Amino acid sequence: KILRQEVDRALDVQVIWGVEAVDHLLSAITRQTPDVLVLDLTFAGNAFDPAGTVRDLRSRFAAMAILILTAQDDPIWVEELLHAGAAGYVVKSDDLSLRLVEAIRAVAEGRPFLSPTAAEALTRTRRRFTLTPRERAILRLAAEGRSNPEIAVALTISDGTVRNHISNIYSKLQVTTREAAVKAAQTLRELPKPGATRRHELRTPLHTIL
Repeated sequence: KILRQEVDRALDVQVIWGVEAVDHLLSAITRQTPDVLVLDLTFAGNAFDPAGTVRDLRSRFAAMAILILTAQDDPIWVEELLHAGAAGYVVKSDDLSLRLVEAIRAVAEGRPFLSPTAAEALTRTRRRFTLTPRERAILRLAAEGRSNPEIAVALTISDGTVRNHISNIYSKLQVTTREAAVKAAQTLRELPKPGATRRHELRTPLHTIL
């Protein structure tokens, strides 16, 4: 509701639809492709690979710009999503009421946009990874407690492929369990820090919701 209020204040921007389940995302885009897709990194109750989704959507809808709007401010997320093809990244705690429409306009015009926290995070994370993007996606879902079949469904791959990737992860990180792999990956900054997903809540000036 807050996001819609902010956008409605701008005469040159219109919200054409919104979805709360990742299963509805592709059909909504196919039915009515927006100039800018504003995408959060989490869908409640769903296993979701944001970077893989951004890469897939960019390949299918090349003219659609993707703007990340999220509570996630971990540098790993910022770099990975931009590398996957996101045109902009706005952290919800960065004075949303002043930056959101500005960000939408920027990416719609083909210009990149980073909110202050995202820009700062990006300067701290230029590095080479040990794990591949697919391996990191699998390990992130495993860290959420997802089973191999759930990971396979979320990433549209087979159970056997998930097992092979997990075996490769164990080998690269020199571990033998999922728990150890997650801990090692977080220590090496291959995965976001524990608790990063909920470090920030939406903070918007009161006048925008009155």
